[in-house]
Amino acid sequence: MASVPAVPVAPPPVIPAVPAQPLRDQSSPSIRRYIGQNADAIASTFGTPSRNTPSGTGANWIYESGGCRLSVMIFPEVATGRQRVAFAEMQMPGDTGATTQACISHLRASRR
Repeated sequence: MASVPAVPVAPPPVIPAVPAQPLRDQSSPSIRRYIGQNADAIASTFGTPSRNTPSGTGANWIYESGGCRLSVMIFPEVATGRQRVAFAEMQMPGDTGATTQACISHLRASRR
């Protein structure tokens, strides 16, 4: 039997890392500025979260005060492992006319 010549096999293509995108984008421009920031910057800005719930490889940090609720999803970057904000959303009391910026200011002022 004749031997079959080996067929060269190309290595798999290298796929570049895709920049982190928000999981969903229902937040105002003033909240979107936090997307992509590292976890330390968020902790420095808002303090210790009211709740810190694990979510897969990341966490959901919840900041609550005065009827304002900021939810920040933090996940590690694939390339570096650095913890970054992938999504941020503000919920405000519906009957007070509070604005997103007013809630951000309130949460920052009530840092723990």
